[in-house]
Parts: sequence; C-alpha cells; structure tokens
Amino acid sequence: MRCSRFQVAGSLWLCIALPRALSAQKAGSDAASYNRYDLFGGYSFLSNSFNDYSFPGTSHVPLNGWDAGLAFRAWHKLDNSSWHRLGVKVDVSGYYGTSLGSPQRPIFLLVGPQYTWTFGKNRPFIEGQVGFGHINSDGLTPYTTSNNSFAAFVGAGYDRQITPRLAFRVDGGMLHTNFNSGSPEIHGVPNSFARISTGLVWHF
Repeated sequence: MRCSRFQVAGSLWLCIALPRALSAQKAGSDAASYNRYDLFGGYSFLSNSFNDYSFPGTSHVPLNGWDAGLAFRAWHKLDNSSWHRLGVKVDVSGYYGTSLGSPQRPIFLLVGPQYTWTFGKNRPFIEGQVGFGHINSDGLTPYTTSNNSFAAFVGAGYDRQITPRLAFRVDGGMLHTNFNSGSPEIHGVPNSFARISTGLVWHF
C-alpha cells in the first residue's frame, strides 16, 4: 500500500512537533511547580543566650521562640531558566528566656535571597539574609548602651509537601550578631548562634 505525500509529510510533522510539545509542557510544569509565594510560620530554637560572658558554659542557656517568613519569586513563570528557583525572603524571629537573672527577649528582621529546588514532593533550599537585631535593654548588662545590632543568617532547609499547597519545613544555620555589653570590664559577649526552625509553609 502506497503512502501519499500528504501522509508522509503529516508523519514527519508529528515526529518533529510532538517531542517539542512534550518538552515545552515539561518545562512549563517545572516552572509552574515554583509558586510565587512561600509563607512560613513555626517554632525556632537558638543555641545560646546573649549574656554568656561571666563564666563561659555556666550561663549557656538556649532560647526558645518563633520564626515567620515570606519568600517571593518574581521570575516564577520563566521557562527553561534557573531564575524561577530564586526568591527574596523576609524573615522575622523572636526568642524568650532568662540567663543569669536577666530576661532575654531578642527579635530579628532579616532580608535576603533563597534558592529552591523541586524534586517531586521534596523542596531543598539554601538561604542567606542580613538585617538587624534588637534586645531588651536589660538583656546584656545594666551597662548596655545600645540594644540594636547588625545581624546576618546563612543556612539551608527542606520542605516536604503534605498537600499541593501545604508543606512541613525544617531549616537551620548560623546567626551572627554584634551586640555589645557597653562595659569595658565585660568581654566575650556571644555573637554566633546556631538556629533551627520548624513549622508549616503555605505555597501560593
């Protein structure tokens, strides 16, 4: 049975167009998997208090608190580009505790990039932010002259999808601050802390 030129041309067109269509669909679905916003909220742990200077180790008191963040991806719909994995994250956290009789109530506001990968229901990410921290006036010593400080955070995390919009998150890293006791007689105020946060994140 002979094939007409129209049948041959149609078959060639199908062989060329179908792979391209499937490739475009895959790229589009990959880009679509990176939603525009990630809204996070949950528990946070800080490895030390801010007045562990008298006898290092004896006043080592971890702090408990909360962490909330919003990540925004301006390029989330770009196909065939790694830009849709890049977002800008605003992170706010606060902690509570008592060390050496002094209440510890620091709060931090940080902003910086977050880069995310998607593998099925798994979303690992890396992040880095800078901003400022504030602690209550009696949180360091009675001599505290400034309770504001530069702060920076570098870390990584992992989201595990529960529903198409909801995921469970664990992330951790190092928080750096420059708080000063304000007294020439006191040295060694901690400025590096391990931070771990866990909670729920809403993708939309």
